[in-house]
Amino acid sequence: MTLSKTRSGAVFALLFVCLFSLAHTVLAQEKLTHSLYTIFFETTTTRCNIEASAEPEWHVLRIQMKHNLMGTNCSLSQQQTLDLLSTALNAHKQTNDTESYDSLTLGNIENYAWIQHYLIETAKQDKDWAKTVGKSSKPQIKNNYVSSVLSSAEIINVFNLAGNKYGYRFSSITCEQVFVSYKNLPTNAICSIKIVRN
Repeated sequence: MTLSKTRSGAVFALLFVCLFSLAHTVLAQEKLTHSLYTIFFETTTTRCNIEASAEPEWHVLRIQMKHNLMGTNCSLSQQQTLDLLSTALNAHKQTNDTESYDSLTLGNIENYAWIQHYLIETAKQDKDWAKTVGKSSKPQIKNNYVSSVLSSAEIINVFNLAGNKYGYRFSSITCEQVFVSYKNLPTNAICSIKIVRN
């Protein structure tokens, strides 16, 4: 009985040390990650929490969306995107950040309903997508296709409507991790938009 209790106590002590060590590591990692970026704007919609941050070390501005409701996306309209960008870029300008930035990370395009719709409709009517791109097993081919489609003037001009007021000019979009639906149409990807330095 005594030996059993001793072993149980040793196991418990070891487990406690492991858990404490893990918690300490996670906390340290969170602090390190947070030190690499600065949040300069936050807002909330009925569907998600949105924050904009700057990562000077990587010359990246970032928009991050976290869903409030399970199984949904933020579904921002074109006007909502324009308003969000205008407010966020203005907030960044107010920080007097002197660092120059090369790109704005948008995240999942399913959070931008108008961009997702544009991509799906373009692919739907494109014979190249149906015959070759959509059937390709090479991710880079799909990435290049989506990047090219979303770099059209119809998309870029919306970003420049917001950016030009605050000294930002956007030129092209780059995407990766394209998701293709069961209907063989591209419905999501992780994208960023290039910032052209003046």
